[in-house]
Amino acid sequence: MKLARELEFEEVDGIDASSTAVAAASAFGSAGVAEMTKLPHGDSTFDAVISTGVVYYGALADLERAAWEIRRVLKPDGWGFITTKSTRDWRRGSGDQIAEETFVLRIPGEPEDGMTLTFLSAAEVGRVFGVFRDLRVELAEHTTMNRLRVNSDWLVTVWK
Repeated sequence: MKLARELEFEEVDGIDASSTAVAAASAFGSAGVAEMTKLPHGDSTFDAVISTGVVYYGALADLERAAWEIRRVLKPDGWGFITTKSTRDWRRGSGDQIAEETFVLRIPGEPEDGMTLTFLSAAEVGRVFGVFRDLRVELAEHTTMNRLRVNSDWLVTVWK
């Protein structure tokens, strides 16, 4: 919750699909279990939404619905910061392809093994998050495993 204080948020509400993650986060403030495609909040509730490490789990339709949900819960002139996976990420292609740029990962020993991830091109980022009045996108990459793996994320800032 240090970030919330630094940004001078008066109230913070956390959401995760994992009850284990929510239990851990509850020590720092309000938290609840919910899916990114169905947020348990009314329209125009928040001044800001920060979603990191979430809006790439699922099919493309799930990512699109999550973008609409973020827009729905933001107040007019509210802003959001979202990270999503780029098509340059090392995980892309590591598993069973179930749709264009969507894979059920098959990476034994990795925490995401068996999970569905969708990887976005720059054009798809613009389309998925085009539901907002303003959009800024940056690419952030770093390597792991002695530079064998490139973790590639789109950093998306949006305004309603």
